[in-house]
Amino acid sequence: MRRKDGMTATHIEGSFTNRLVDDVQAIARAGLSEADLTRTKAALIDYLGVALAGTSEESARIARGFVEAEGGHPRSTLIGTATKTSMSQASLVNSIAAHALDLDDTSIFVGGHATSVIMPAALAVGEALGSTGQDILVAYSAGVHAMSVVGLATGAESYARGFHNTGTVGVFGSAVAAGVLARLDDDAMRRALSLAATQASGLKAVFGTMGKHLNAGRAAANGVFAAFAAKEGFSAPDDGIEAPRGYQWTHSDRLDVDRVDRELAGRSGISGVVAKRHACCHGTHSAVESIRAAKALRDFADDEIVSVVLTARPIVRGTCDIPAPVTGLEGKFSLRYVSALALAGEPTTSEGFTDEKTRDPRLVALRDKVSVQVAEGMSFGETRVSVALVDGTRIDTNVNAISAVEDPDLDAHLEAMSLKFADLADPLIGADRAARVVAVARDFENVASCDELNGLLTVE
Repeated sequence: MRRKDGMTATHIEGSFTNRLVDDVQAIARAGLSEADLTRTKAALIDYLGVALAGTSEESARIARGFVEAEGGHPRSTLIGTATKTSMSQASLVNSIAAHALDLDDTSIFVGGHATSVIMPAALAVGEALGSTGQDILVAYSAGVHAMSVVGLATGAESYARGFHNTGTVGVFGSAVAAGVLARLDDDAMRRALSLAATQASGLKAVFGTMGKHLNAGRAAANGVFAAFAAKEGFSAPDDGIEAPRGYQWTHSDRLDVDRVDRELAGRSGISGVVAKRHACCHGTHSAVESIRAAKALRDFADDEIVSVVLTARPIVRGTCDIPAPVTGLEGKFSLRYVSALALAGEPTTSEGFTDEKTRDPRLVALRDKVSVQVAEGMSFGETRVSVALVDGTRIDTNVNAISAVEDPDLDAHLEAMSLKFADLADPLIGADRAARVVAVARDFENVASCDELNGLLTVE
């Protein structure tokens, strides 16, 4: 199809939204395979930990204060509290909390954060409607699939334009998750997706500030509105993604259906969700692991380092290459600063990303020895590291820290997420309650509602 301005795109008129609706409704009807059920429960546990820990972050505190002052029909719980508000407001606040630490998972299919947008919406709507744990997990998985399909079809070009896929693509995921729980028929689901499309927003310009957290929060809340507005008959076109002047044309240059088929290869979108080990942009994680691998080969001191050269994909420019961060939030998007933390053996948890840490003389000195260059043809997530030492030694490492969990490794992944939750939650709710949360979440497909889970998560 050719645009009016002469640009071309892979696009079959009227088919994309219909196909997407068929896919997500099929997931809603069929439920989850054993492997995908494990993936969803691992994602739930990961979300609960990062969101609970994120409640003390300034962005979450401000959002929670605003919502509490505004009020709302008390249907859905603000995580970590006994306060209830409307579905959309709870989705907003809980999503901001989940994204605040930048410790939330990402999707390799989207190039953005999935669970911190979709799970808050699914839980908020599920609580309000009295949905079972199984219903919530299925709705979440359908939402991740929708986000993955739209992200694969449009995301790379959209991200290059300056859009933040977590916000722009995430709204489709939250709309589908809410729509599945609300039992939307095909016509209403198509309209919900178009209403999501017209609300799709989020800019990379706000990276390194609380504005990035808002991108996730608005995607969660806007998707909930889209689903319930569609349910009540709110009119919208049935092809707002692919229509002329629709999402495809405004946010990207193409709707690459072939890429969707090639990358998913018959898998569900949940198979592309990757958890984080470090509280910073996922684009920095391979640098951390590669530097740690270099240190394992030789435990060199600071004064032995002449230079550290990072080679990454071009996408890091404008994403995670803030050269000299002066705030903790900026540090999360600085390959040079994150590398300094790894070189110094400092933690890459939230403790490593404070305003004070970014100005630490030792870390600044190490940061200034790090340079970043880009190269085409590198794999997703890859960062090569070359450390030059004063004695002439050069240590080259290349550890790709961003890869999906394969089926044989799912049990170990579920255990890892349980341990991650304990690390984050034990200081807030105590080890006994934290262990109970994990037990409930690991059996979530058999629970009648999310009431017990919400009660256990209340920080006293």
